[in-house]
Amino acid sequence: AIAIVFWQLGGAVAVSIGQTLLLNDLHFNVPKYTSAVAPKYIINAGAGGIAAIAQSPPVLRQLREAYAESLKGTFVLALVKTCLALPFTAGMQWLNINEVAEERR
Repeated sequence: AIAIVFWQLGGAVAVSIGQTLLLNDLHFNVPKYTSAVAPKYIINAGAGGIAAIAQSPPVLRQLREAYAESLKGTFVLALVKTCLALPFTAGMQWLNINEVAEERR
């Protein structure tokens, strides 16, 4: 039961941390790549609305590069979380559900 609670809590916390990393990096990276659009407009538009905000193809390319750069932190978070969980997963007891069901009958 404790493992399930921490598994679900970890997922919820990881999503909020990932979103925070993305938004903070967008605030930093959008002005670094282009000054044509303010970061708040990119955040409000979301990933699918970037093309509607960009005034020209070069600005769209710069915004996509800024968005891709901003996503790196979120992917690093997922990678670190996976690498930290892997040793614990390997150390857990593996059970065959069919054998456990037969023992309980």
